[in-house]
Amino acid sequence: MTSWTAYQRERVEGREKDVPWFVGDKTAAYDFAKSVGVEIPLIYRLFDKAEDFRDEDFPDNFVVKPKGLHSTQGVMVLKRIGPSRYFDFMKKREWSEQEIRTAQSEWFEKNRFKGNYKLIVEEKLIDDNGDDKIPFDYKLYMFRGVNKLIIQYDRNSIPPTGSWFGDDWSPFDTDLNFDSEWKVLQRGEPKKPACAYALLEAARKISVALPTPFVSVDMYATTRGPVLGELTLAPGGPYYGRQYKFREHFDQELGAAWDVALQQLGRPIGV
Repeated sequence: MTSWTAYQRERVEGREKDVPWFVGDKTAAYDFAKSVGVEIPLIYRLFDKAEDFRDEDFPDNFVVKPKGLHSTQGVMVLKRIGPSRYFDFMKKREWSEQEIRTAQSEWFEKNRFKGNYKLIVEEKLIDDNGDDKIPFDYKLYMFRGVNKLIIQYDRNSIPPTGSWFGDDWSPFDTDLNFDSEWKVLQRGEPKKPACAYALLEAARKISVALPTPFVSVDMYATTRGPVLGELTLAPGGPYYGRQYKFREHFDQELGAAWDVALQQLGRPIGV
């Protein structure tokens, strides 16, 4: 039996065929989500170059992020606190407008999609509890419509706090299934969002429509229901093991789900 980690290694090293890498481009992922009826953030502006960024009477709260990077790389969750001054909830610091341009220009150098670069300015989503902090994000490990793991991230703490659910919001035992020293990530108590099952259904729609055996569908539970964050084909947290690693039995369980998804796609099993 092939483990999830082994399948991921094949993907990361470029040996897996027909991986829909196009969804690594955030705007392409948004377009794909919209095509299957899943909500996305409201986009205020796309800047062609990082140095073009200007505050064009955006709302007092907004998000700036490059479209070709994953996780929180280059993401700024901003609140206007004065003329050309902003507090960034992500970095817990203030930026001037010029400092935002400079920092985003540095992130541009790390951007995968330099030839198709955009700097996205979009709405700051409100968590379903209604506060103005960074909303919790949920990473749903999906295998052709089948959910096997849900990660809940609270990025308001330092280091961030992770909480976990099993398949379809069932309880999950981190001590049984993970190995970690819990230095890069804190462990928290999971809090099921009000739109939990709508969020799961949105992830299923995307997973079934996307031609791949596995995708992490990253969602937000907001005051207007489930909203897509991004689509991640190679989540690095458990793969590289800096946050935690899957214990062998759970790694094999996820690998078995990958096997079934490959069969559904008519593709060979194993690496």
